[in-house]
Amino acid sequence: MDVDEHSNVPNPDEEDIPYYGSSRATGGTFRGGALGNKPNHADFPVMGSVGKVLVYASGGNPADVDPHTTKPTTSMRHPPTKTIAPVIEALYRRFAPIQRDCIYVLEDEIWGVKGRYDDALDMNDEVEWSWEEDHYVLRLLVTPFGTGGLSVPSSLPSSVPSSHLSSVQDEGSVAASGSIPSTADAIGHFKREVATRLGITQKMTDRNDISLPDAYAKYLAYHEAWKQYLRLKANGQWSLGPLKQTDLIEIFVSKTLWHRSYTKLFPHVESFPIMLKWLNKVKEDDGGPSSQEVWGKLKSVYVFSDLFTWLEDHGVVLGKGKGGGKEKEEEVEEDIDIEAEMEREREREREREREREKERERERREMSILICLVMGFGISGVGATPADKNPFPAISFTVMNDFVTANFSSKISLATVLMVLFTLTDNPDLLNLHARQKNPDHRGEQKTQASGWMKSLARGVQSQLGKDTEMLFPSPEHYKSLQDKKCITAIALKLDAFAEILGLTPYNNKGKFLAKLKPVSYENIQSVRTICPSSITCEDTLCESRGLLQATKPRDVPAVTLIKGSTIHQNVYVLSGKCSQYGFVKVYLNSAQYLKIGQATWVDRTFSNAVISGMYSFHASASAYTEYWNNSFGSMDSSKVWVTRRQIWQAFVQESIRSIASMSKINLELKDQLPIKEVTVGAFSILGEKGRIRSAQGHECSECTQPYKEKPEFIPQQDPAALVDMDHAPVKMVVMDGIVMGPTHCAYDDCIQDLDNHRGGAFCATHTIAYGARCRVYGCQGQKINQTEACEKHQKEWTKYKQEHSRQTLMGVRRILQRPGESMEWQPALQRNNQPHDEDAPERERKNYFSPSRFYCVETICAPCGAVIAWTKFDKAESPTNILQFLEDVYPTEESRPDYICIDKACLVLRTSIVNKSWDMWSRTSRFIVDSYHYINHRTTDYLCRTWCNPAPLNGSAPNLVVVAKDKRGKPYYQRAFNTQASEQLNSWVGGFESILRRMTPGNFNWFLHVMLVYHTRYVINRQKRRAESNRAIIEEDSDGDDSDDDVI
Repeated sequence: MDVDEHSNVPNPDEEDIPYYGSSRATGGTFRGGALGNKPNHADFPVMGSVGKVLVYASGGNPADVDPHTTKPTTSMRHPPTKTIAPVIEALYRRFAPIQRDCIYVLEDEIWGVKGRYDDALDMNDEVEWSWEEDHYVLRLLVTPFGTGGLSVPSSLPSSVPSSHLSSVQDEGSVAASGSIPSTADAIGHFKREVATRLGITQKMTDRNDISLPDAYAKYLAYHEAWKQYLRLKANGQWSLGPLKQTDLIEIFVSKTLWHRSYTKLFPHVESFPIMLKWLNKVKEDDGGPSSQEVWGKLKSVYVFSDLFTWLEDHGVVLGKGKGGGKEKEEEVEEDIDIEAEMEREREREREREREREKERERERREMSILICLVMGFGISGVGATPADKNPFPAISFTVMNDFVTANFSSKISLATVLMVLFTLTDNPDLLNLHARQKNPDHRGEQKTQASGWMKSLARGVQSQLGKDTEMLFPSPEHYKSLQDKKCITAIALKLDAFAEILGLTPYNNKGKFLAKLKPVSYENIQSVRTICPSSITCEDTLCESRGLLQATKPRDVPAVTLIKGSTIHQNVYVLSGKCSQYGFVKVYLNSAQYLKIGQATWVDRTFSNAVISGMYSFHASASAYTEYWNNSFGSMDSSKVWVTRRQIWQAFVQESIRSIASMSKINLELKDQLPIKEVTVGAFSILGEKGRIRSAQGHECSECTQPYKEKPEFIPQQDPAALVDMDHAPVKMVVMDGIVMGPTHCAYDDCIQDLDNHRGGAFCATHTIAYGARCRVYGCQGQKINQTEACEKHQKEWTKYKQEHSRQTLMGVRRILQRPGESMEWQPALQRNNQPHDEDAPERERKNYFSPSRFYCVETICAPCGAVIAWTKFDKAESPTNILQFLEDVYPTEESRPDYICIDKACLVLRTSIVNKSWDMWSRTSRFIVDSYHYINHRTTDYLCRTWCNPAPLNGSAPNLVVVAKDKRGKPYYQRAFNTQASEQLNSWVGGFESILRRMTPGNFNWFLHVMLVYHTRYVINRQKRRAESNRAIIEEDSDGDDSDDDVI
C-alpha cells in the first residue's frame, strides 16, 4: 500500500479504506479529537486567509477571565500564522499596552503563558488557531499578572548561573509560606542586587514604552555599569559571583533587542553631534536642536526604524562586519542575523507603504470634497486634472488634523492654516528648488532641511501673518524664546514637513527623483456657484421691504457661463427672486454683483468695470475691447469662451448705468424686455441730467479757484502787493469750447429728431412719411425712380453721390482708411462751418437730402483743472446765441455763476449779449474773457475785445487773473491765475473717440459721451485730491524740518 510521505495516509487510489468519521485511517493517536469534538485540519481553508485576533485585557488572574462570557477588549484581522511573533508585532502597532504586560494564549480552554512582549517575540512559540463561524480565531490575554515574578517557569534559563541560585538560597531566604523562593524570584533578586551594587536606577530597568533618548540613556548606562563591575572585580570588591555581559544586558533590555537595535545603531550616532545632542536631551535654550531640525519631520514618538533610516540617509552603511556595532560575546547562545532581520523589516515597511499608497488613492476624492467643505464651498463636480498640472493634494483629514495639532498652536485659525496650505500649493517651482537642495546628487553638495528657498518662503509667511506668527508654534513661550533667525528656520522646517505630507515633493521617501512638480490644479475643489439677488428684501420704493421669494422652478433653472474678472466658470445656476407683493420689476440695482450680458453669459462687476476703464483709458471701441479680451483671456481657458461685441456693449451699458445711478443715489427702473438702444435713451433721459456732470458740482481746488484780490499784485520794488479780501468768496472760472463732431439726425430743415432708419435713411419717421416718394434733391418735386433717391432729371447727382460714398469703389476704400478728421486731395471737400472766432457763422446751403444731417459740435464747460461741468450738442453752428442759452441753462441763478467765463469767441458773445440785453444779467456776476491761445489771433483794433476780454491784463483792471510766481532761481514773474486752455486740452482727449462716436446712433452717442465725461471728471477730481494731499505732506515735512533746524545751535 502506497503511503503519503507527508501524512502517512494510505493512497485511496490503491486501497479504499473506510474512514468512519476519523481524520485519518492509520497512524492516528487517540487525543479526544474525534469528529464533532474538534475541527478537522484537513477541512481547514488554506493558511493565509483572513483570521481574527480577539484581545482580552485584564488586571487580575488569568484564571478569572472566561473567554466565552467575557467581551473582548479589542480585535484585529490578521492572516493565520504558525507562530505568535507576527501576530503580536502587528498587534503592538495598534495596541501599545501589549509591550509592558504579560501575554497569554487560549490553548485547550486554558490561558497558556507566553511571557512579556520581548520574551514572547524572542521565543516565538507556535500557536493554534480555532475555526469558528467560517474563519480562524486566536484569543490573546494581556495582563500585568505574571510580570512581577508570580508565574513560575518550568526550568531555569541556561544563561542564569547555578552559583547565583545557590548564593541566594544559602542566605536562608524563604517565602512567607515557608517554602523556598521560586526560580523567577531568585533571578529577579539577583538582578536587583546587581543593579543596586552597580548603581543602576529603577528607570533603567523599566521595560515599558520608552523613547529613543531613554533607550540611548540605557545604552550609556549599560557601558558605565560594565566598567564599574570590572573595577569592583579588579579591586576584589565584587562578592556576588561572576557576572556575564548577557546577564547585565537583560537587566536593561532583552538580548534580541540589544543586538538587533542598540549595538547596531547607537555606536554610529557619535559621528553626528546634532543627533548626539538630541539623544542627550539638550534643551534648545542650551544650544540643542529641535526634533524638526534633526528629523525633518515631527512625530509623537521616534523608533529605531526612524534612526536606521536617518543613519542611512546620512551615509552610514549598516550591516554585518565593520560598522555593524555588534560585539563578539562568548555568552551569546544564538546567532542573530541582523542584516536579514533588517531586510525583513524593510520589506514590511515597503508593504506598508504600498498599502498607504492605496489608501491615499482611495481618499483622493474624499479629501477634495473635504478641503472644499473646510473652505466653506461646495463641489461643482470633480473634473479631470489637466495634463500640465498636478492634482490637488489628496491627504485624509485625519493626517491633516494630526499634523496641525502636532505642529501648530491649538488656537490657530482656519484662515491661517489655509494660507499656509495655499502658500505651498501656489509655489511649485520653489518647492522643486528646495527639494533638489534637500536631495544632493553630487560630491560637495550639502543636504539641508531648511534651504534658502524655503527660508525665503518662511519670511513671506512671517511677514503676512505678523503677530499671528506665534500661531505656527505649539506654545507662545516657545515662539517668544526664538531669535529671528531661528524662528525663520523653524517655520521653514514646518513648511518642509507640511509639503512632505501633502506630497508636494519631486522625490520619494527614498530620495529618488520622480518628476518635477507642476502647478497644482484647483479643478477638484471648484465650488458650486449661484447667481441670485444680493438684496434680501424688495428695493422698490413702493414696497415695505418685503422678503424675496425664489421664483425659478427647478426645471427652469439655467446653467450659464460666468466670467469673474478674467476667470471663466461654467454651469453656474441663476436663481431669480420676486417680491411677494409686486412681483417682477425691471430694476437696475446698483448693488448687483453680476450682470447678464448674453443669453447664457453673465459677468461680475470687475469684468464690466474693466470694460469701461479699457474704453476710457485706450479710447477703445466695443469691437476693439472684444478682440483684446478674446485674445488675452478667452483663448487661455480650456473651454474657449469667446465674447461678442454686443456682449461687451451690454456690459458697458449696464455697468455705466449702475455707476452713474449710484452717484444720484437712485436705482434706475425701466420697462422690461427693452432693446439695448432704448435702454441707453431711457438711461440718458433719467440719469443724463441734460448733460450736467453731478460729480463736478461744488468742486473746488487750487486750480479752479483763487483768493479774491481787491487790488492787483505787483512784483516787488514796483508797487505794494495787493491786499487779499478774506471775506470775499474765492474767484472761480469756467472754460468753454466746442469740438466739431456729432451724431446724425433728420436731414429736413430745423428737425433734429432721430433717424427712422440708421442704415441709409435720411429722415426721421415723420418726414419719411411726409416726403414720401419725391426726389431728394432740394426743391425738386419730381418722383424718384425705383431703387434710387432721385428723379430722372437728377440721376447724375445721385450717381455721383453713390460713387463717393460706396465702399465698393476706390473712393469708398480710401474713405475707410483715412484717419478721423483727415481730408485728402483726392477726396471731395466737406462743407463745414469753419467759423472765425470773432465773426458770425456763415449759412450753409443744402443741395440734397441724400444723406442725414449731423450735429455741428459738442460744446463743453469745464473747470481750469479739467473737470467737466456740463456738455451739450449744437446743431448748425457754435453761435453766440447757442452759447448764451447753454450758459443760462447751466447757471440759472446768480449764486451759481462763475466770476469769469473763458471762451475763444468771448468778444463775439459779449457783443451779442449786449445786443439782446442779456448782458444786464451777466454783468452783475461774470465777465467774458478770451483764452490765451486764441487771444493773439483776434483783431488788435477790436477795442471791445482788448478792453473787456483780455485774459491777463497787466494794467490792474483784472487783479484776480494775474498772480506773481517765482521760478527755480527765486526770481518773481507774472503768471496767469487760471488755465484758460483747459477746454482745448479736453477737446484733444475727446477727439480720440471721434471715430467711435461718429458711427453711433444719437441715443448711444449721448450715453457713451456722457459716461466718458463722467469718468474723466471723476479721474480729474481724484487726481487733484492726491496732489493736494501730497502738497500738504511736503509742507508738513518742511515745517518739521524747520523746527528741527531751529533746535540746532
